[in-house]
Amino acid sequence: MKEADDNRILRVLVLQASDLPKKDLFGQVNSYCKLWINDGLQVKSTSTKKKSTSPYWGEEFLFRVSSSDIIRFRIYNRNWMTRDELLGSVDVPLSQIVEHNCEARAEQYTLKSRSSKNKVAGSLFVKLFFIEEGSFPLPQNYQQEPARPSTYHSEDVLESLPAGWEERKDSSNRTYYVHHNTRLVAWVRPTRETVNNILLNGMLEQQNDFRNFSRRKSYHLASPPLATATGENPHQQAGACKSPPAGPSNTASSTCDKLPEGWDMRTTPEGRVFFVDHNTRKTTWRDPRLIPKPNQVCMDRALENSAKEPSNNCEPLPAGWEERRTHDNRVYYVDHISRVTQWDDPRRMFKNVTLPAPKYDRDYKKKLAYFRSKLRQREGKLEIQVSRDNLFESSFQEISKYTPDQLRRRLWVKFVGEEGLDYGGLSREWFYLLSHCMFTPYYGLFEYAASDIYTLQISPGSGINPDHLQYFKFIGRVVGMAVFHGRLIDAYFTTPFYRKIIDKPVRFEDIQTVDIEYFNSLKWILENDVTHMLDLTFTVTQEKFGELKEVELVENGANILVTEDNKKKYVELLVEWRFHNSVQEQMDAFNCGFFSIVPRYLVQIFDEKELELLLGGIAEIDVEDWKRYTEYRGGYSSEHQVVLWFWSVVEDFDNEMRARLLQFVTGTSRMPVNGFRELHGNNGPQRFCLERAATNDGLCRAHTCFNRLNLPEYPSLEKLRERLLFSIDNTTGFLQE
Repeated sequence: MKEADDNRILRVLVLQASDLPKKDLFGQVNSYCKLWINDGLQVKSTSTKKKSTSPYWGEEFLFRVSSSDIIRFRIYNRNWMTRDELLGSVDVPLSQIVEHNCEARAEQYTLKSRSSKNKVAGSLFVKLFFIEEGSFPLPQNYQQEPARPSTYHSEDVLESLPAGWEERKDSSNRTYYVHHNTRLVAWVRPTRETVNNILLNGMLEQQNDFRNFSRRKSYHLASPPLATATGENPHQQAGACKSPPAGPSNTASSTCDKLPEGWDMRTTPEGRVFFVDHNTRKTTWRDPRLIPKPNQVCMDRALENSAKEPSNNCEPLPAGWEERRTHDNRVYYVDHISRVTQWDDPRRMFKNVTLPAPKYDRDYKKKLAYFRSKLRQREGKLEIQVSRDNLFESSFQEISKYTPDQLRRRLWVKFVGEEGLDYGGLSREWFYLLSHCMFTPYYGLFEYAASDIYTLQISPGSGINPDHLQYFKFIGRVVGMAVFHGRLIDAYFTTPFYRKIIDKPVRFEDIQTVDIEYFNSLKWILENDVTHMLDLTFTVTQEKFGELKEVELVENGANILVTEDNKKKYVELLVEWRFHNSVQEQMDAFNCGFFSIVPRYLVQIFDEKELELLLGGIAEIDVEDWKRYTEYRGGYSSEHQVVLWFWSVVEDFDNEMRARLLQFVTGTSRMPVNGFRELHGNNGPQRFCLERAATNDGLCRAHTCFNRLNLPEYPSLEKLRERLLFSIDNTTGFLQE
């Protein structure tokens, strides 16, 4: 073989498989083909073809190979019980390939089963041939349904990815694309014609994310949603004429009045104007010259107080009460008569005193007040300097330099090359930007759950990075710092992830909100007789970087068949393995970092839903947008009296209670960036739905898989309000459909 033959381009056309074994619970096969060169140094995969034992792919791949390499074909069944299951395999030494062109007939290879290499598991039809370096001719179109393997033709080859882009697959075999320059992640394949639009849309989404993040509120945020102090021109003349940016916070388009004493006007690198109040050490987009003077004190209180009823803040305090602030500007109240202090505004306590507070309000607010009271900030200042261009790595280096005790000091974030002063805005932006870096699939540490693209889970394949456990410890520290310093992270996780933080076992019902197909498969096992039907054993197949490994769920599990007597234990072990054992090292590293900043016993006072609010807060929910993209079933319509009552109750809710309702019905308080029209369910886009229940007096029931609320036809508004609140506050399980 000539030396040039040791560095050649191999063209592989994966055409069709036939007579694959039936492995699915219902006798169906959802198959795809995976290709390896040199035991995993180069890996490619076809798309998944559903419900066929003779799937047709017609997909092309290119590899750089030498004559001594071996190409390995593996056919897998998309399996939601034990991850993907190997159906058959074949290894082809490249030294056996006879050079020929793409017009030659396809080769047929016999697939061998995993359990026995001598047992036939169907056939695979492929074309293998070498092409010259730099020569990539476009093949002709494949026939969509070829009559027989010997008459195949090729289909259009996908255009190569633009520079800077890479195609990847997550653990659920979903394809996504990463742009290494901006580190944006896209689900749509970029082409030369669409790449600019994809990048632009990604950047616009980031801006929308930040706007929503800035509006997000939670009880521990006592400061208003201020702008980020990252401006240039710090010495711009305060009295100069300037046109403030248009927006809801501005009531005029321009002004030439002098700024109030102690105020300064600056601009961001993008040219947007913001204002710095050196008296209170705060930054804001709001021009102080446009704030009506008579109501100045009332408006400031309404913005800065964490209470949700700003009108009460203009009322005088009850006799004997005084309002004070902590060192971090959080409002609290002193009762000089009884000599007690509290976080709750006494004006809210004495108003409507005969009406009991909702259960969620009592529990979460009291827990949160207790939690905050136990956290003690250390003396001194922790200054962190990070680079916007290299945020993840520079933040990792900075955080790693300090002890947990030092990380509890007053936080002061500075971006390299910028003059902004951190009066709260900079640290908020740092947590926001770092959230996107840490949890993006780009780094392979986290991935989106199989059921949607909103919630995150630890990637079982994160070990491809040899330092991944150090990164998980770092991420845990950052999340712990956000909680300790009263900041938020812009990420939402699966229910099993939250439950593992507070050391609670994963429940079978939790799988619904993560992977509905996996849940349905396990549910089928529990509800049907599997004896001598599926030949399941107490094992699970684990795949890492092309290598398959059979893991025993119990000792000698490979020799224990699943029967009617032990199938419940089998399902429990499967759930525990998938959501805990497969990512146990990563979870332990995250918890190590997280609990080094905040005490474990304090975090464990919250349940998983409250922990989600503690870490991520809630965004402002637009009820009109919610109404606009709601569907109705069972006789309900937008004009039905009960529906009108329902929306009246929702409009009366404060923002947190709306988030609780959204969490009750959809499984998460997270709202899509572009509103309710992009709400997803477990089977793709799924709008919020109100359906009339069979009973007229029962409780409301939520179907989180389908974003649907079963709402009885209550006889009155008061009855609807009472039952809806009770349903939200006392949820203990899931409906199964």
